[in-house]
Amino acid sequence: MKLNLKNTGVLFATLLLGGVSYALGKCGVTRSCDFYNYFYSSSLTLFEPVFLFSLTVLPLAIVLMFVRDNVLKKVLRFATIWIILSAVLIALAPHNSNSWMPLYPEPTKENLAWLLGGLLTLISLGIIARARRKKR
Repeated sequence: MKLNLKNTGVLFATLLLGGVSYALGKCGVTRSCDFYNYFYSSSLTLFEPVFLFSLTVLPLAIVLMFVRDNVLKKVLRFATIWIILSAVLIALAPHNSNSWMPLYPEPTKENLAWLLGGLLTLISLGIIARARRKKR
């Protein structure tokens, strides 16, 4: 494996997106923050799912630093479509389950962010493994 410095942009973007959404989300739930009024309404509905999604994609971003350019293009092409679909599904999901004791995990914003981010990582790692097997 060889480190490809051109591919560090994905890691940088993931860290930046996760860090910004974490900071803005914390400011939205902390009353002592100067911008509390601006971020309160979207801290749990927008910033928390974005942070959780970027947290689950972080291992993939690290692995992508070590792949070839053609494999990176395949993964990014797939990830673009997946992220758009994930954003739509997460936006349509309710914030909480409105249930006292659900029998099964209901699709809330938090659950979908974990699930769809994890699936993106697993499927992309499968694409990378398949490309490595083809190379041999």
